[in-house]
Amino acid sequence: MNYSGLSISSGFNKYNRRAGRILALLLVLSVSYWYCLPVVTQSIIAYSEFRGYDFLLFALGLMLITKYRRNLAVFFRHDAPGRWLFRFAILATLTYPFTAIWSVAISKSVWALVTAIYLFHLWGYLLAYAAFRIFVRTRRHAFLLLDMFLLVGTIEAVIIILQGLGWVPRFWSPLYEVYGPRAFSATLGPNRTLPGHAMVLVFAVAVTYWRNLPAVGTRRSWLALLAGISSVAALGITGSRTAWVVFLVFVAVSLVKGKHKFALTIFIVVIATSILLLTPISLREAIEETYEWRIAQPLQYAPDDPISKFQAIDAGRLGKWLTSIRKIAQRPWLIPLGVGFNNRWILTGGNSPHNMYLTLIAELGVVGLYLYLKWLSAIWRQTSRLMTFGERLSGSREKMVLPTEMQPLLTAIMVSLLAGEILYIYRPSFAFTGMFLFLCAMMNNPVLVFSEKGIELMKNKSVSINTAGSRL
Repeated sequence: MNYSGLSISSGFNKYNRRAGRILALLLVLSVSYWYCLPVVTQSIIAYSEFRGYDFLLFALGLMLITKYRRNLAVFFRHDAPGRWLFRFAILATLTYPFTAIWSVAISKSVWALVTAIYLFHLWGYLLAYAAFRIFVRTRRHAFLLLDMFLLVGTIEAVIIILQGLGWVPRFWSPLYEVYGPRAFSATLGPNRTLPGHAMVLVFAVAVTYWRNLPAVGTRRSWLALLAGISSVAALGITGSRTAWVVFLVFVAVSLVKGKHKFALTIFIVVIATSILLLTPISLREAIEETYEWRIAQPLQYAPDDPISKFQAIDAGRLGKWLTSIRKIAQRPWLIPLGVGFNNRWILTGGNSPHNMYLTLIAELGVVGLYLYLKWLSAIWRQTSRLMTFGERLSGSREKMVLPTEMQPLLTAIMVSLLAGEILYIYRPSFAFTGMFLFLCAMMNNPVLVFSEKGIELMKNKSVSINTAGSRL
């Protein structure tokens, strides 16, 4: 009797069950990034509360390290952004002992524990990025994850809007009253920076869907429109001036650099018209009040010179930048490798320079800054490569989802890093790095861009592209 058919069928079913479980874990993880309220309270380790995604990151990392080391090795060999971020994480880990020793020396040993949590997040987000690329092998699954990102992002945006209107209470404890009565962020924590930047991510995915209508379908275009309207309105409510700048830079670069200016222009016009004509007057008034509070009033009472105008709305960042530069310059021997991961106590007494580039020079030196910038540039080049391959297949019947928005988004985030550390693992940023890496993994995934048929077509045309993964 021939048992080969039974054996193959059994193995295929086992493969599907295993792939289904991993994809379910990844889907839950991507949704959990939106819930940044503490699961375990801050009283355990200073201000580093544990959140739901922390436990998921631990489970996913343990699974990858114990069962899929070969897949990880193949992935990091072929995926340039992942490889550079891996090297950055290695450097941060190697400098951690300096932070731990110094924390004990100045009688702040709890800082060593806080830094260990930050280091865990860095590795957790990196491994999750690899998992999203390795295990998402079909366009349908990629769409499922991005659909859920847009759906949950829209729900979060609606909650932010309702909080701004006073119809829904804020969700965090009185511990966070330091951020003031107008800090609205749904489940994304109290700091305005994270919800504001998260809305920009939602808008970027919405634009991608809108512009790729033939590939995503009509239903997803409606989801994109709803997400676009909600995210822009919520962005206005959050009051994050840095996020507003990020949004404007993203739109400006998209209009200048992108090849689909007309589609983006129509999208923006439809969103603006919808907010003006279809939303309640109270919402428009809330957005106007937020703008007056954050921008118009400070500028009105500031002196006329440009520096004074900038300082009126920069939340003291110029002073922090100059102080950080001065302290770094006073210790030039620290510039090559810094003072250790999250060890800014030595230079700033624990205060952040609110500038990612200065932070990296202080903590990991110019070596850490170099690795970080190489990671960002690798994302840019990966997007360019996908776009180039897409143009080569432009005459085929295969529908493509070209990640045009990734480069404007990356440019906007790099501008944002001049005024903060949103793309890092500090407490105010919470899960933004995880969200950003999730989008990099999904929107630059060849299977989303070209679909399975498109990748086969590329092989037939002898166009080389790395699919960054292998079978389970």
